[in-house]
Amino acid sequence: MATATNADGSAAHAASEFHKLSDHKIIAVLTLRGLPAGTKLSYVRYLDRKFVDSKSALIGASANHFYFTFAAVAGQSLAAGTYRLRLYVNERASREVVYRVA
Repeated sequence: MATATNADGSAAHAASEFHKLSDHKIIAVLTLRGLPAGTKLSYVRYLDRKFVDSKSALIGASANHFYFTFAAVAGQSLAAGTYRLRLYVNERASREVVYRVA
């Protein structure tokens, strides 16, 4: 989890704590070691144990990183609380990330 990416596509200044007044975008940076084109990536996201959203996408050819971006609506800030992001690869649980917006 980060607010930006490096030139190589990796997370810049990875963090698990973000600030609702200054961080208007949070990026889940996934490194795709050995995953072929066409692999399905998806997530389910919760805020303080309540479902927020979910999304799926397919990996393109020769990708090294993939991103799910969470941004505040223009003129607003991200909702404060503890987020749980469950990641799936081809419908199988892969990883869970917890981050906080204060």
